[in-house]
Amino acid sequence: MKIAKIGLPTIHCESCVKVIELTLKALKGVGKRQYDVAGRSMEARFDENAIGAEEIVNAIKNDAGYEAVLESEEDSDDGEGGSEGIFHSNPPTVLRDIVGS
Repeated sequence: MKIAKIGLPTIHCESCVKVIELTLKALKGVGKRQYDVAGRSMEARFDENAIGAEEIVNAIKNDAGYEAVLESEEDSDDGEGGSEGIFHSNPPTVLRDIVGS
C-alpha cells in the first residue's frame, strides 16, 4: 500500500467531499481516505499494483470535477490501517466519519 497526499484547492464543504467520495469508491485499489476540508487536502491509501496516484488525481479532476494536485506519494508503513473521515486542520477533530464498504 501507498499513501497519496492530494491538494484539493477548490473544496470548501462536506458536500464537495461527498462528490469526491462517490468517485473514489468506484475505483479499484483505492483504500481508506482522510479529508481535511479546512486545509483543502486529503490522503488516500491505495494499492499501487491496482492503481496509481496520478490516476486518483485524474479521477478527482475529470470525474468529480474538482481541482486536484498530487503533493506527495509515500509507502504506507501500516498496511491498510488508519481511519477514514473528514478532519478540520485546526484543531484536528473528526467532523464526520465516512464509511466505505
